[in-house]
Amino acid sequence: MGVTLGPALGPIVGGLLDKYLGWRAICWFLDIYAGVFFVITVSFMPETCRSVVGNGSVPAPKWDLSLWQYVRRRRQQKADVQIEPQTIKRGRLRTNPLASLQIAMEKEGALILIYGSLLLRLLCRSEHTHIAATGKDMDLTH
Repeated sequence: MGVTLGPALGPIVGGLLDKYLGWRAICWFLDIYAGVFFVITVSFMPETCRSVVGNGSVPAPKWDLSLWQYVRRRRQQKADVQIEPQTIKRGRLRTNPLASLQIAMEKEGALILIYGSLLLRLLCRSEHTHIAATGKDMDLTH
């Protein structure tokens, strides 16, 4: 449900802000909104990567702790905590920059990439045709 609320409510909130406070208010609203959620994320969202914390029994390193976890760990530092290092999923140490090409070699991935590139090409082509015919850029906002 959260995924559908943004596209549904975004134009309404943006329109109201623009009508009553001007278009610059939209930028201020988005800056404040992003800042609030950044603070919430940094403060309360725990590390969940299996290669870092295993099944949750292995404490995350200092740099992977949320602010809430850091404060809790400082308070419980003297407590004896059972750690299960065998639950850590070991991954590759280096990423392969060519691994993304494997997606293009799959049937579904190739179809999506071809469709997206053709769509973008048609959009660019229609813009260039419009510029050549009228001498002005297309206004795609209306």
